[in-house]
Amino acid sequence: MSLSAELKDALRAFTANERVLLLTDFDGVLSDLIDDPRLSRIRDGSRAALTTLSTLPFTDVGIVTGRPLADILEVASPPAGVLVVASHGLEFLQTSPGDDIYKPTAADTEILDALSAFITPLAAVVPGAWIETKPAGMAVQTRLCEPDAGRQLLAIVGELPDHLTSLTIRGGKDVLEFSVSSATKGTAVTFLSELKETGNILFIGDDVTDEDAFAALPVTGIGVKVGPGETRAAYRISDTTDVTELLELLVELRTPAL
Repeated sequence: MSLSAELKDALRAFTANERVLLLTDFDGVLSDLIDDPRLSRIRDGSRAALTTLSTLPFTDVGIVTGRPLADILEVASPPAGVLVVASHGLEFLQTSPGDDIYKPTAADTEILDALSAFITPLAAVVPGAWIETKPAGMAVQTRLCEPDAGRQLLAIVGELPDHLTSLTIRGGKDVLEFSVSSATKGTAVTFLSELKETGNILFIGDDVTDEDAFAALPVTGIGVKVGPGETRAAYRISDTTDVTELLELLVELRTPAL
């Protein structure tokens, strides 16, 4: 699927603004979804386009992801000029790696220990399931499970006991995440909009958690959904190949004429 004429028109209007902010999710957008997330990498064409965009005047680029900051820095190796917001808007990389890594309080650690005691034995008996530890929480991953078993596990762990109901729960593709923080990707969009002093924002996402970002876009913002599923985004593209095409078109439209 190539980009629709309507989306191309929206991108032309977007790039005509003096200052713009491009934000994208990582998994399923810049990188293909694969069984082992440790092996995920930005597609070559998308990396080249992001690198070029980040060097253009009044053009800010950022990756907004649910992955922990240390994790996304390792797998994505973001170009030097690209902002990074990790852990669903909880960790912000603004200057150098590690400046803004979230550190849990004693109370946070206590509830996360209790969470681990609840979900670890449940995940341990389901083949293919694993627990991802994040700075402010944990995620039960079922991407490698037999589909019915994975859905059943997520349904079970989603029924938190009373002493854990203060945790924030976020669903996604074959994953359920529990966090002591209520920050979302919408938090990231709002923060970066204020930081860069622009409402001209384009956000590209594919997962349920990206809906918070779409919802937080100002009236001058544009949301692009990658793949199927209900969405608040005004536009839709098929896959990561379309993402690369979109980013390359942005480079073409945004590059000053000689």
